[in-house]
Formats: sequence, C-alpha cells, structure tokens
Amino acid sequence: MNQTNYKIALQSKVWITNALFELMQSHDYSTITISQICRKSDLSRKTFYRHFTSKDDILAKKFLLLLEEFSSMLPCSEPISFLDMSSAYFEFWHKNKELLKLLKESQLLPSIFIQLQAELPNICKRLERTDTEICHSDALFYANAFALGGLNNMLLNWIQSDMDKTPAQLTNDLICFLNSALR
Repeated sequence: MNQTNYKIALQSKVWITNALFELMQSHDYSTITISQICRKSDLSRKTFYRHFTSKDDILAKKFLLLLEEFSSMLPCSEPISFLDMSSAYFEFWHKNKELLKLLKESQLLPSIFIQLQAELPNICKRLERTDTEICHSDALFYANAFALGGLNNMLLNWIQSDMDKTPAQLTNDLICFLNSALR
C-alpha cells in the first residue's frame, strides 16, 4: 500500500470510529446500524467493510488503541510500582473521561475490562516485584487480577460520583486503603 492510500485508509477508519461514538451520544449502542455509521461518516458500506467487520470490531480496535496509549504512558526501560501504575491508570482515564462516561452509559465498560484482563500479563510485566515467591508462582496471576478488579471498581465508583475526585486523590485513597488493609 502506498503512502497516499495508507493515509486515506487511516482517515477512513478515524471517520468511521468517530461516527460510531458520535451516534452513541444520542442512540443506544445496540440500535446503531452499519448504515447509520456509514451515513454519519459519509463513507460507503464497502469502505466500512474494508476496515471493519462490525460495529463491535470498531470498539475492539478502539480499545486496543486505548490500551496502547495507556501502555505508552508507562516507562519502558524500568519497572514501575503498583501505585505508580495505578496513578497512571487514573490519569489516563481522567484524560479520557468523556469517552469513559459514554462507554458506561452504553454499558460497554465490561467489554473494555475484559480486554484489559486479556492484556494484564503484558501490562504487569512492567510492575516491579520484591517478593520472589510471588514472582515464581500462579499467585502473581491472581494478585494482578485482584489489583485490576480493584482499580476497575474504583473507576466505576468514580464515574458514579460524577468524577468528583482528581486522579491524585484516587491514588491517595488507594494508598490509605492499602496501608490500613496491610496492617
């Protein structure tokens, strides 16, 4: 594919994705059709199916881009602490809070949480470990799943409280809880 065609294809994907999310602001996700997405993006169905198989495919690809964006916020060369990763997680979603609200209203957060769970091993490879026993056992898998579940539930509560706290306050709440729970 030459550079011009690549740019056109990329732009078409962006227009289609944006069209879906614009439609989600006024329509229930389950009622949105491919035809509506095509009309909104001003692209043909043929162009749509060249890039996506369904509206769920649009979401899956958008979620992968979000995961890549979150991962890019984390340092690559050195391990990161759980609290630093948690802080980055809250910062990331604060930056994307309108999208987060839209996903919650559309009841699509479980989909992104499932994808996060699938990516958990890759993300958690970056966490620093001080306990060698947990590093070499299945316990690490379960500990990371527990941590992600906790972060996601904090996220849900944050949305329900109209995102009234800053990411720093959420991280501080987490630190306070962990300090009291681990005594």
